[in-house]
Amino acid sequence: MQTFRRFFITLILVGIVTLPAVVVIDFFWKQRDLSTDFLMEGFNSKPLDVLYFGDSTIRFYGERDVNRAGIDEFFREWSGLSVLTVANPGYSAILYSQYVRLLAKTRYKPKLVVIPVNLRGFSDSASKRPSVSFPLRQIYIKFRADGVLEWFKYLQYRFLGLEERQNDDWNNKPVIHGSVNLGTNRQILDSSRINDFIDYAPEREPRYARQLSIKFRYHYMMDVGPNDPVLRHLDDTIGYLKKLGIPVIVYLTPINVQDGQRYAGTDFTDQVTRNFAVIRQRIESNGVTVLDLSCSLDPSNFIHKQDVFEHLNYNGRQFVAQQVAKTALELLQKEHK
Repeated sequence: MQTFRRFFITLILVGIVTLPAVVVIDFFWKQRDLSTDFLMEGFNSKPLDVLYFGDSTIRFYGERDVNRAGIDEFFREWSGLSVLTVANPGYSAILYSQYVRLLAKTRYKPKLVVIPVNLRGFSDSASKRPSVSFPLRQIYIKFRADGVLEWFKYLQYRFLGLEERQNDDWNNKPVIHGSVNLGTNRQILDSSRINDFIDYAPEREPRYARQLSIKFRYHYMMDVGPNDPVLRHLDDTIGYLKKLGIPVIVYLTPINVQDGQRYAGTDFTDQVTRNFAVIRQRIESNGVTVLDLSCSLDPSNFIHKQDVFEHLNYNGRQFVAQQVAKTALELLQKEHK
């Protein structure tokens, strides 16, 4: 009995020592984030004017677009400023608040940071979806910024399947907008699936009126309240940049309001207007002027309509880039006075 007890204690002690070591070795061997490396290498190598954040809305283009440059590239052309872009599908304020902390470790700092804010990013389909918060990426960014490795959290996500369990819970979670239960996330995604390309076929859109109605409600008609975690991430991002003395432009990305009202009803416009007002007020309370482009484009500028994304065609991307470039130049001129 005593021998077994000693063996058990020895096993526990060995585990306490070796488990963290194994996790740390795996972290340094396996984990990389190209955006982190790109940001740090860029601002360590030479002075750059603008750090431009974004997600798929920055880079995606229409099938008929001859010029497939992203919004950031058009912005560079219109403004004449040097730009480093950190953009990838699924990126949101959650990651922006992490990435800005890397600037404390870089030799040079941007003169300006541009942050697009997408209303869809506040929905259950985005900010509340565990996989879209990129937990392993957050752990890596935090380590590069602060030198702190959250090894136990890394163990949970890397080896113990925490993200998979969280995603299962998310799939089965009911989505309630006001007093309306839309069903679980899984049910909504299954019932609203459109396996057709309708970007340039408006005559086929009415076939999918039911699915489009569900999609517009699901992605945009939630209640954005003052305690929304996305707003807290924006607070953190803006506050940190202020400490570094870096001015910020926040713009609200265009959404397809006309089709939203067409398929989801007049309540759509009322709800998104309230949501944008909450977001705009919160950002402005941080002393940042908001460039509101949310309702500035008609349906002809949007692509990937079967998924009601905020992706834009050539004309739409150019319009956004021009507006942001104009605002950026005005802000930088004001800063230098």
